[in-house]
Amino acid sequence: MNFSNDNNNDIFVVPFQNTIDIENGFSYMKHDNNIWKKYDSLGRFIPQNMAEGHNELQQIIPYILVRSNKNRYLIFENDFNKEQNNKKMMSMGINDHLKLCDGVKEILFKASVRLILDTIGFQLIPIKFIGYVRDMNNNIGDHLGVVLFLDFVDEQEINIKEIDNITHNWFSVDDLIEHYSKFESWSKHIINYLTENNI
Repeated sequence: MNFSNDNNNDIFVVPFQNTIDIENGFSYMKHDNNIWKKYDSLGRFIPQNMAEGHNELQQIIPYILVRSNKNRYLIFENDFNKEQNNKKMMSMGINDHLKLCDGVKEILFKASVRLILDTIGFQLIPIKFIGYVRDMNNNIGDHLGVVLFLDFVDEQEINIKEIDNITHNWFSVDDLIEHYSKFESWSKHIINYLTENNI
C-alpha cells in the first residue's frame, strides 16, 4: 500500500545477491547499527517499470509500524484494491519506495522520515529498526521490507493525512488476530510473530 503522492517513477533497487541471507517471512532483529546507510553504496535508481517483476533486483521498502501508548497498532485499510478484486485489504505498515528525492546518503532514513511526515505528520519518537519482511511466494518477491517501529505514540498526537480510498484505525493484538484474513501478506507475517513474541 503506497502512501506517497510523488509522481517520480525512479526507485532504488539492490541486487538480490546482497539480500540473499534474509529469510522469507518476518525476520526479527534487535539492532543493526549500520542500517541507515547499509544499502547506500549497494543500489541504484531505475524506472519502476524496469524493476517490477524482476526478483534479481530487490526494491527496498521502509515498512513502518506504529504502536500507541495504549498498546494498539495503527492500521490502514485500502477501500479499493484492483489486485484483490476490489476487496478491502488492511496493512500494518506505512510504506513506500526509496526515491530520488531521498538523496543518496542514508537514503533509508530520509525516506522513512519523509513517509512518516507525509502520512501521520509526526516524528518525535525515535525510529527503531526491528527486522525484515519479504514474501517470495507471490507477486511481491521483488520487494524487501525493512521493518521500522515507532513505539509509545500518543494517539491524540497523530495527524493522519487524507489519502484517497484509505482509512485508518487502531487495533490491539486481539484485533489483529480477529481480522487476520483481511491483511496483506507482509502484515500477516508480522502478526504471526506478534502472537507468540513481544517486540
